[in-house]
Amino acid sequence: MVLNKNKMLSTFQKFVPFIAVLALLTTSCKNNNTNDLAEEQAVATNETTTNFKALLKSLPEYSEAFSEGKIEGFVVSDDEGTYLNKNLIETNPHAVSVFNDTKTGHNADNWMYKMSNKEYFPAYKLTKGNTILIGSFVEYSGENNTPGIFFQLNTFSTNGTQKDYLIVFNRFNDQMVFKSEFEATADFSEVKVTSVEEEWLSFDEHGNITGEFAQPNVTNFSKTFNLTASGTFSEK
Repeated sequence: MVLNKNKMLSTFQKFVPFIAVLALLTTSCKNNNTNDLAEEQAVATNETTTNFKALLKSLPEYSEAFSEGKIEGFVVSDDEGTYLNKNLIETNPHAVSVFNDTKTGHNADNWMYKMSNKEYFPAYKLTKGNTILIGSFVEYSGENNTPGIFFQLNTFSTNGTQKDYLIVFNRFNDQMVFKSEFEATADFSEVKVTSVEEEWLSFDEHGNITGEFAQPNVTNFSKTFNLTASGTFSEK
């Protein structure tokens, strides 16, 4: 078969305008998608910054009322679990959009950082260089929907971007009793977290409860963290 080059060229030339229009439409769609994504990200960033500023405005500066030894006074426990005394502190509508559960380097193999159904009760703020620290109570639901309490230290840049958070206090009582306490220097440059686990129940290989110990199996451990110049908590 002999190809007619002139005929092929003529046919191709007929389609050139259509190809050009298709290329323009494709480029336009890509640009629009990119612009839309950039606008969405800008709106989200502006909303976070706005909520962060509102949150800071509503919080007092750090005081001894929230020092490590006095946090226990905000906690109430009964047979159902552990709660906050709502007469002493209130939730804040801006916190949920500001705090980032995944922005931390301490969640590897740590069940405390995987709790769900959290409600935040910010207590105070503290400025340290270019880092703003917010201390907050957190009510959460553990196994069997048992309520527990954290106190965590969240660090942010001045525009509201979260840098890190560290859980320093915990009260949880279900199949295992778990308690965490902390000590901190006045400027939070060093934080020591001490934890105790009390295992009261015995289980079989299927995870079924087989009995209760007369005395619990107790595990103690502690970690010390430094608040770095970049605003993250680094374990010593």
